[in-house]
Amino acid sequence: MDLNKVTLLGVVGADPRTSEGDGGPTAVLQLAINRAKRDRKTGAFVKTTDWHTVVTEGKLATVVAKYVRKGDRVYIEGTLRATTQKSDVLAQSLIMLGSSR
Repeated sequence: MDLNKVTLLGVVGADPRTSEGDGGPTAVLQLAINRAKRDRKTGAFVKTTDWHTVVTEGKLATVVAKYVRKGDRVYIEGTLRATTQKSDVLAQSLIMLGSSR
């Protein structure tokens, strides 16, 4: 049995990019995940940011387009989609946690 599940908690880096296609509405988010890692030489914590592309479709995309903005904190569950050129997360659920502004 295989498992493909992604859980992310982060800050939206830009307003969602939206489009309407044959498959219905789509909204794409750039999600920043901040983390701290200890530097081996100095022992100090160094903050880094990982960026993830999150794709929403259908009704979820409509909600994202209407309510989610840059600086909002969101919790996302979905699946990883990978091609030869990129990978992204296809969101299945999203919880808005408010603004980090």
